[in-house]
Amino acid sequence: MSDNKRFARQERLSQVGLDGQKLLQGATVAIIGVGALGCTSAEWLCRAGVAKLILIDRDVVNESNLQRQCLFSESDVTRRLPKAVAAAERLNAINSACVIETHCVDLAAHNIDAICQGADVLVDGCDNFFTRYLLNDFSVKNKIDYVYAGAVATYGMVALLQPSKACLRCVFPEPPPVDQTPTCASAGVLGPAIGVVASLASTLAIQSICKADLPQQFIHIELWPFAAQSINASVNDACECCSKNNFEWLSGQRTTASVTSNCDNTEVHFAGSGTIDLMQLGERFKGGLDELKYSTLCLQFKYDDCEIFIFSDRSIHVYGCDSIERAKSIVSDTVGL
Repeated sequence: MSDNKRFARQERLSQVGLDGQKLLQGATVAIIGVGALGCTSAEWLCRAGVAKLILIDRDVVNESNLQRQCLFSESDVTRRLPKAVAAAERLNAINSACVIETHCVDLAAHNIDAICQGADVLVDGCDNFFTRYLLNDFSVKNKIDYVYAGAVATYGMVALLQPSKACLRCVFPEPPPVDQTPTCASAGVLGPAIGVVASLASTLAIQSICKADLPQQFIHIELWPFAAQSINASVNDACECCSKNNFEWLSGQRTTASVTSNCDNTEVHFAGSGTIDLMQLGERFKGGLDELKYSTLCLQFKYDDCEIFIFSDRSIHVYGCDSIERAKSIVSDTVGL
């Protein structure tokens, strides 16, 4: 046993032991998105003794986060702290030996190398699929394990994706259509469901660091009523990413969005093909957004003191927002882009 009492109970686990604990205390984990999933994953990894956490999030703490984002408090809302900074404050108080690096930016093709190089594992705390496919590209190209995680309403899904076995695009070649993707704003969210999914994600990250030999599978869990199932993942020889080394998101061919800002109007135009079905999107949002109005031409609502207008050509106008980063966060929170 180690002389360090902090990790004594963890070291007693045969799956971890002294060797596994040494690996944890030498590991760097990048957590992309410090919202509900990212907060819980970061706390468990910090408490487990991970040497360094890289926290990446473009948003600030707001009141609606407090229902499920466990590292934040009302004072963080009052101070309008960036999520990465507020999380770092709390994590430093939990384990001062853990080095916390914060990046209050939108992770994209142009900065992911500088931010995530050196990470031993990537942990998903994202609120949009474009970033997940960017992470998948980076994972495969750099041979870094990627813990996929997503949760909404009362269910979620996790997977440890190891580039030597299979990648996200082997199973899901393309992101789902925007108008068919539920978000916390459209479907709601049960806080404990987020906690369960994030706990599974942080467990997979620990297993990755400790070199556990795991099957490649997606685990889907429903909390209300409880049910769980797994989807086996195997290499797809036709996969554009891991079989053909076509890194479309990492190269910038498939960008998340182009953004322009003029006075109080920020226009976010999301890349991709096809149009958004505004009627279907409006039906999903019924009862979940303030002052919601929609037709085949435009969908509009109010969110966090801003007015949002969505058009079928994938262009979105956000009025009354104080920054481009906040505008993109609002769009991700609501539409999931």
